[in-house]
Amino acid sequence: MSLKLIISQIWANVQRESCPRRMRFDLSKASDWSPAFTPAGSMAVPAPEATMQPESVKFSKTSSENCKELVTRLERVLKDNFMSWRTSMRYM
Repeated sequence: MSLKLIISQIWANVQRESCPRRMRFDLSKASDWSPAFTPAGSMAVPAPEATMQPESVKFSKTSSENCKELVTRLERVLKDNFMSWRTSMRYM
């Protein structure tokens, strides 16, 4: 037995609504969804003109002491959560 996935089209949401719980998912409605590619393979929907991503991201140097503190806190949180999970698994 083999399992294959064939995707014939990617659809672009052209609704005003972008929140999934408020969107309509009937792909047959051209007012809500548009095929992203033409049969020839070129883009059918123009790429958005604006993006939410900044053009560049500036990072500042972090002190090694802050890094050590973060590592310690993360290790403690992970350890506590694992211990809590293990305790809860004993009673299942």
